[in-house]
Amino acid sequence: MAVTNASTAIFDSINAWLRRSIQTSIRINMAGATGLILLGLVLLLTTFLILYALSGLIFPTSDALRLVLAVAGIIGAFIANSMFSQSLSSAVNQSAGLTGSGESKTDNQNTDSVQTFGRMLTTLLFCGPKAILFGLSMADKAKRMKRMDYPGCSAVLVLLLTRDSRLPYSEIKSRLSKLDTLTVFGQMEDIEGVLFLESDPPGLSLSENLRRELSMFKK
Repeated sequence: MAVTNASTAIFDSINAWLRRSIQTSIRINMAGATGLILLGLVLLLTTFLILYALSGLIFPTSDALRLVLAVAGIIGAFIANSMFSQSLSSAVNQSAGLTGSGESKTDNQNTDSVQTFGRMLTTLLFCGPKAILFGLSMADKAKRMKRMDYPGCSAVLVLLLTRDSRLPYSEIKSRLSKLDTLTVFGQMEDIEGVLFLESDPPGLSLSENLRRELSMFKK
């Protein structure tokens, strides 16, 4: 792909940098996905065993009903996670009776062992599915980045490097007429430091850190 107003050397350098950066991100996301999914499975198994044991208080003589209740609790946790959003760290802090910053609460709830156990059980119930779902999202991101159009994204980065302010989408399309804008603009979201500016005229720009890092290829 031809790069307007930019030397081939700069384009090749940025293209090589982008490949290294994305490959590193892919490895990080795959490692994180594996760890979170394994953690989620362990938490789900623990939750299942707890629910199965507690359901014995309701159906002490029916293993089948206890099994159904435990499975229903796991399924319900996944459904609830799709409806409510809470970070893993917030959930853990909440179960321990901590504030969002990790400081201990001083209310009387912390002295009630029943309520504390209830919060811990609820957190355990939600953390398993949340870890798995977040792990799957990281795996999906890694899969998406493997399909990145390196030449197209590199061409856009070269253009953005020539402009200190935003570069409107319309100008990018006109200067890179052969660019698959629908695909490339979406993939640019996976490049840390690329800014999507919605105010008129909508377009792209670079963060100061990314601009500084890419500027070394102009020397």
